[in-house]
Amino acid sequence: MNSDNYRIFDNITVNKQFIPYMNILKEDYKYKEIEFNKHNIYNINMNCYDLLPGITLISIKTKIDVYIDKTEIFTYDNPDDILIINYISHGQHQLKVDDYKYILLNKDNLNIYIKSLNEGEYTFYGETCFYELIVDKKVISENFNRYSEEFIPLQEYYFDLVKNERNIIINMNDELRNLINKGEEYKAHKNNTKEILFQLKIFELLLYIYDQPFENQIDKKTVYSDAQIRVVRKIKNHLSRDIASYVSLEVLSVSYGINLTTLKKCFKDMYGKPLYTWYTDYKFQRAKELIKNTNYPIQKIANMIGYKSSSKFAKAFKKKIGVLPSNYRKNNKKNN
Repeated sequence: MNSDNYRIFDNITVNKQFIPYMNILKEDYKYKEIEFNKHNIYNINMNCYDLLPGITLISIKTKIDVYIDKTEIFTYDNPDDILIINYISHGQHQLKVDDYKYILLNKDNLNIYIKSLNEGEYTFYGETCFYELIVDKKVISENFNRYSEEFIPLQEYYFDLVKNERNIIINMNDELRNLINKGEEYKAHKNNTKEILFQLKIFELLLYIYDQPFENQIDKKTVYSDAQIRVVRKIKNHLSRDIASYVSLEVLSVSYGINLTTLKKCFKDMYGKPLYTWYTDYKFQRAKELIKNTNYPIQKIANMIGYKSSSKFAKAFKKKIGVLPSNYRKNNKKNN
């Protein structure tokens, strides 16, 4: 891209730092598919739907290999009037709430905020997938004839709700999760029906959230420092490289200079599982890959993930995976 300024739609502009790495894959006046690709740093794919004046839906998939501090891709013409509803379907984000302070959002968290009251940006790492519903009160008011009389007080309710909180974070229930995920099915529809289906689903979503008892669902997230998050990420990378050893959490916390309780809680908030649960799952995932893709003896694979005894490994593997290692190899060789 040669332009210094690129608008997704009338009220949303791409941050200049991302424009050199932007590739427009598809484009018409109501839909854009955009890729941001910086080699060995990040790959971000977006499907942007201009559903109605003032209502934009963006489906975002990211793969970010290097930690980067600023990943705010869009700027808005009137941030005071921008309400964003963000739903994470896969992965984890950290959201800046103060200088070097973050809250961690995981799969099935729904975050509602007004842009001007939340200047902090999302920071992504690894593979993530999420949806952003962007509601622009100013544009909606300028096009009020496109909306029913009931919608205007509905949007005002959301703005009033969020004004007292920088972020409202809700843990998803099955009904709300299914309602959001249902939107993905509309990709199979013809273009002339997909837009209407998206519009109906968005109104259904807004009405559903409106009817929920927020006081029973709002999640008060722990705030972590940037240093704590970076240390926990280092510990995870350390464990990923060293799966043959038994690792004491106490030793890790001392070695990396982080409080043990903070380590346990921050790790779970970042990766959705207690540290030892994640570590065990990771070991057996590696074991499955080695059994399937190599001809290493089972004893060697057992040693590689920290088991001295192949019989104990086989017993643990069957409990975890459901079959013995030898049968897993046999079944997967057949499938290949």
